[in-house]
Amino acid sequence: MVGRRLSRSTLWIFSLTAMSRVLGFVRTVALATFFGTEMQTDAWVMASALPNLLFGSVNQAITVATVPAVSAAGVEDPDHFQRFLNQVWTLIVLAAVILTALGEWLAPLIVSIIARGFRGPERQLTILMTRIMIPSIIFWGASGFLTGILQSRDNYFGMTLSPLMLNVVQIFGIIVLGHWFHIVGAAWGFSLAVASQLLILWPLMRRHGLSLHFTRHFDHPRLRPMLKLMGPYFVVSSAGNVELMTDRMLASLMPTGSISAMNYAFTVSQVPLGLIITPLVTPIFTRLAQHHAHRHQEAFRALAVQGFRWVLLFALPVSLVLLILNVPILRGVYEHGVFNRSSLWLTSHMFLYAILALPAVSLTTYLQQVLYAAENTARPARYSLIAVCTNIVGNLLLTRWLGVYGLVLATTLASWTNCALLLRTFAWRQQLRRQRDFLFALTLAGSAMALTLTGLSALMNLNHVYGLAPLILGVLFTALTALLIYGSLLLVLRVPEARQAGRLARHLVQRLAVSS
Repeated sequence: MVGRRLSRSTLWIFSLTAMSRVLGFVRTVALATFFGTEMQTDAWVMASALPNLLFGSVNQAITVATVPAVSAAGVEDPDHFQRFLNQVWTLIVLAAVILTALGEWLAPLIVSIIARGFRGPERQLTILMTRIMIPSIIFWGASGFLTGILQSRDNYFGMTLSPLMLNVVQIFGIIVLGHWFHIVGAAWGFSLAVASQLLILWPLMRRHGLSLHFTRHFDHPRLRPMLKLMGPYFVVSSAGNVELMTDRMLASLMPTGSISAMNYAFTVSQVPLGLIITPLVTPIFTRLAQHHAHRHQEAFRALAVQGFRWVLLFALPVSLVLLILNVPILRGVYEHGVFNRSSLWLTSHMFLYAILALPAVSLTTYLQQVLYAAENTARPARYSLIAVCTNIVGNLLLTRWLGVYGLVLATTLASWTNCALLLRTFAWRQQLRRQRDFLFALTLAGSAMALTLTGLSALMNLNHVYGLAPLILGVLFTALTALLIYGSLLLVLRVPEARQAGRLARHLVQRLAVSS
């Protein structure tokens, strides 16, 4: 059973992540409301592609590589530990500054590559906003390292609160700066938002008695192994983003609005990953890294199997809700302002294909974290490259028949390819045989939930309900009723995680009631 401390960490991460995701929704809705799926929105999405997608992967890779490295280095003498932190910090900032300078210089070439279909004013606007947003690379790298240090100390406050700050500043950029400077103001808001994370992370470092300084020496014995591990981490974390960038590059050759609609669809489809799966996986990953550092292999294996069950338990119902209620959900989120029916139609079809990948992405995220905790990075990197190749081949084949929708479907197929390869690595065929009762319970409960969602949605005619309040109430009633049936069946079938999830939910409600 997941320990009490691990449960509290999961609950804490979930609470703050939920608030962050709500603000993320507000940010996306603000972008759709004020700028819709027009040319300038396509330009903004493409301009943010390099710093937000590719170098956001640097942030993730640094964080993931830092946790096991700092966990191992933390058992050393404090002076040696501080020297290790200073050397890594110096290299990260130096590399980020060099990449920023190259990005500013090569911005026109970068835009020509990633947005081949852009011409005239659209291309010039994209180049301008790319140059505004590229300096965020420095802050992505810095925040990734600080987050990894804090996470290795079982402090999840920074990694959950800093996204809140990021979303608040981005919303300010879209609404306020966007009002005064149009879409360029939103670009300035993006860079300010990434930098604002340090306002949260740096004071937390101080509270832990940690400080960072620049150094000219790079001789710590743990430095080279960490840098060696960081390369495969970057390959894995950037693989999905490379796939998304490839999709956007090809979408730039398609009708106006394709890029924006794809961005809106992927944004909603990824919410469960950040809202539920990441808060669940993050403390498990930290604990697995600690078990590995102290050579507690039995505890490592037991926690790894239990984490697998938890991911399946949550990924299945969320995927069903989004898949069956896709149109009502998208209407409630986006159908405002200049986001019209044609925009909804384009986005909803992409959203359907994107949701099919959610179970695979959830399992892939977890299985990669298990390998990372054991400092095994070669296989996830290799499988991620295979997934990228699968996506590219799928793009070339499927777009001939499905157009822009083929881009999303190819990404979904690549996600399942990656997941299948990772499952094979873990010899989960044997594990699945051991978990037959658990899988039977999930199948039965999931089937009942799907029937409930379909029936209530048709009965209430949610696809055509008018008025935002009735639509939201109808979606909430349908989803909560189906989830209640799902959870009740799991309890009847005596799934232990269902009982523990119920206790965590009650604890969360109590905490929220006390805080209010």
